Amino acid sequence: MIQHKFQFTRSWFRTRNQKSFVKYVLPYWKNKQFVYLEIGVFEGASFCWMLKNVLIHYKSRAIGIDPWLITEKLSAEMMENVRQRAVHNIEPFKDKCDLIRGSSVDVLRRMSRADGFYNIKRNSVDICMLDGNHHRLGVYDDARISFKLLKPGGWLIFDCVENVVRKKDHVKDGLKMFLEETPNAKLIWKDGFIETYEKNVGHKTQSIINEYKEYSEHKTQFTTMRRRRRHKGRG
Repeated sequence: MIQHKFQFTRSWFRTRNQKSFVKYVLPYWKNKQFVYLEIGVFEGASFCWMLKNVLIHYKSRAIGIDPWLITEKLSAEMMENVRQRAVHNIEPFKDKCDLIRGSSVDVLRRMSRADGFYNIKRNSVDICMLDGNHHRLGVYDDARISFKLLKPGGWLIFDCVENVVRKKDHVKDGLKMFLEETPNAKLIWKDGFIETYEKNVGHKTQSIINEYKEYSEHKTQFTTMRRRRRHKGRG
C-alpha cells in the first residue's frame, strides 16, 4: 500500500470520471504493459489514479503534459502551486512517469517527429487522455496530433464532451471537427462526461477487408449452390 500524503484540492476526477474509468479502463488495461499519455494534468488526480490502479506492469509508463499557465480564475502564483502539488503527488510513481511543462500542441508536434520526444513517437501510445485546452480549436489540434501517436487499437479519451450546461465552441465542437476528417476513429464507449475512440485500421484497408469478406461469403454461397445442383442432377 502506498504511504503518501497526496495534495488534491479539487475532486473533479473522483466525482465525475472515476466511475467511468473503473467501468471501462480498469478491466481492459490493468496489468498490461502499455504507454499512457495525458494532456491536461493539473494536480495529477487522474494521472495518479492511473499510475496507482492501472499502470501496474513494471514496464508500463506514463507521460503528462500541462503548461500550468494563468487562467481567468487562477493567477500565475496559484498555477505554480498547482504544478508543485502535481510534482509532489507523482512522487511515489516517479520511476515510471514524467511530467512535461509546455503547450500541448508544441510538445505533441515534437513527439510526432521521426526522432520523437521523451521516447514517445508515432504509433507508440496505447491510451491518450485529452483534458487540456477545452476550446474547440485546441481540442481539434490536440486530437489530430495525438491520434498520430496512438498505436492501432489505441484509445483516445475525450473528457468534458458532455456538460451540465451546453457550452459554445467547447470540446464537443472540437471533437466533431476531428471526427469529420478521421474516419478510422471508432467510438468504443461513451459514459458520463467522456467519449472514447479507438484507432481503427486505415479506412481504405478496412474497406478492402470488408470487400474481401463479402467476396468470401459470395464465393461460399456460389460453391454451396453448385454442390446442391450437382446433388440434384445425380438424383
